[in-house]
Amino acid sequence: MQEARFYEKVEDQKVHCHLCAHECKIDPGKRGLCHVRENQEGTLFTLAYGRLVAQNVDPIEKKPLFHFLPGTRSFSVATSCASTARTTIFPSTPGSTTGGSSAKIAPRRRWWGTL
Repeated sequence: MQEARFYEKVEDQKVHCHLCAHECKIDPGKRGLCHVRENQEGTLFTLAYGRLVAQNVDPIEKKPLFHFLPGTRSFSVATSCASTARTTIFPSTPGSTTGGSSAKIAPRRRWWGTL
């Protein structure tokens, strides 16, 4: 297991994950909505580190980066997470077959601010 990035420690061994727009606040011993980031005694760990479920080389025009170097290719990778694709491909969460998240959802945010 690898310590996660993009999080901060808050009171009572809780952590605030900043990886995606969900901005989960995760209690000790629980996982975020993605089910691949777990709070262990106040430290957030990623359970998906180094575990790719898909990789592909795509034309850059297929990505939201299509204005960046048109005509080139991009390398795409994906890990398991709580999404429709994850539940059809991998019905269990990494590391266990039991779920259980006490993550609290903050208002959805875009990279430039709150919606």
